[in-house]
Amino acid sequence: MRTGAFVVLSIVLLASDVQAQETSIVAFCDKLVACGREPDAAACVAAASDSDERARAVGDPICTSYADAELAWMACQAAVGDCAALDSSCPNEDAVRAGLEGQGAAACGNGQLPQPPPAEWRCDPGYFNSADGCDCGCGAADVDCGDAGCAEGGCSTAACSWCHAADGSDIPCSGGGEPSGEGEGEGEGDAPVVDPVPVVEPVPVVEPVPVVEPAPVVPDSCAFAPASALTGLALCLKRRRR
Repeated sequence: MRTGAFVVLSIVLLASDVQAQETSIVAFCDKLVACGREPDAAACVAAASDSDERARAVGDPICTSYADAELAWMACQAAVGDCAALDSSCPNEDAVRAGLEGQGAAACGNGQLPQPPPAEWRCDPGYFNSADGCDCGCGAADVDCGDAGCAEGGCSTAACSWCHAADGSDIPCSGGGEPSGEGEGEGEGDAPVVDPVPVVEPVPVVEPVPVVEPAPVVPDSCAFAPASALTGLALCLKRRRR
């Protein structure tokens, strides 16, 4: 094959790959919007596309494989018919992504070389150094926390975006400095002094509150997501155990 023809064919194949990537991402984001999991399709597409581009730009085989695995997972999710089954319908794709995350691929979406979590890490490996907020209570410090955060299971500080029990499961962040449950039972036997209960005036009759439609279901693993200007996908895409 002549050089010119080879170049043209390469460009055509590259354009085809890019179009396939865009198709998977758009279909995935449309599915999330339809299922009430993502409010803004355009922001969803932008966040997912940016993560894909960053991972591929690293030039590491693990990162390239991870970008491909993400797209395969998105294509699978887009094809799921029942919104309630989104979190359990792509086990093969889940397994591939989890395996790569165990090799540190979560950092690829940030444009970084793979960085496997330390042996002490008890949380999902996809949470380590993934630029999705500071994970606390995972048995080891999360790179996303910088010099803040905490590692002991159940701990919580003001720097924590996500908090975890000793088994790595998600729990609400309290913002305190000690593991939840510590300090309970101290001073037992000393009955606290209780002030007299004040007399309360009768509560006036209030008109019934109109019924409000329930909010869309949020993935369980994103229930404790920190406040952010980012869309649900940007914070929760990697946190659903997919």
